[in-house]
Amino acid sequence: MKIDILHSGSDGNACRVYTENTSILLDCGVSQSRLFSKGTFPVDAIFVTHEHGDHLGGVGTVLKSITAKVYLEEASFSNKRNSINLDGCDLNFIAPGDRIDMGDFRVEAHETNHDSNGGVFFIVENKMTKLRYGHLTDTGIFTESMTKVLQTCDALLLEANHDVKTLMTHPKYNDWIRERIRGVYGHLSNEQTMEFIRDYLDLDKLQWIVLGHLSQKTNTPEMVLEAKHEIIPEFVKVYIAPVEAELSE
Repeated sequence: MKIDILHSGSDGNACRVYTENTSILLDCGVSQSRLFSKGTFPVDAIFVTHEHGDHLGGVGTVLKSITAKVYLEEASFSNKRNSINLDGCDLNFIAPGDRIDMGDFRVEAHETNHDSNGGVFFIVENKMTKLRYGHLTDTGIFTESMTKVLQTCDALLLEANHDVKTLMTHPKYNDWIRERIRGVYGHLSNEQTMEFIRDYLDLDKLQWIVLGHLSQKTNTPEMVLEAKHEIIPEFVKVYIAPVEAELSE
């Protein structure tokens, strides 16, 4: 089971999870040329977390060149149907709690806490090995239900969106934007995510953690790694998206 986190940030998101038999995308908020910049690959299905353009915006254009099922919440589709053309697509509505069998994978949808019409994160389980990959961005907090699900995973991508000090002093952000980003329906800070990892996850169980969805304005990989070294210095299997990784038995 391989994971290729192709793009992760406010300028577009796309993650490919695949085996020899099955290939899916988690989000497609990039153009066709960006998605296939390293070469083309098969796509059996696209699973969309929520309606924002950096997660959904590329689906319509990419589906002009490939045939794939699309899974998303009905609220996301209804809110964006006039701006993103999904006419004629193999469209399938999902809701938190759903489990979808897709080739070698079972994909679970779980609720997030974000300022969008609906919003889910995904757990992808290899049905043969039972290894589980969790993919969570775009939430303002870690809820109890999120925690229980993430604790079952063998590897994770978690959001580390912003450095709080940089966010609060960014000259182009007003107070409303700052509070929206750091609020319970916004995005996770470096510190929130590192403290969650330290306090709630079994680091001996996890093969690796990728940190993603970094803000281009209020974060850097160096800031993320500094927070990591301060809060969870003992865990070394931490990477910054984009990155390719594998889950092995």
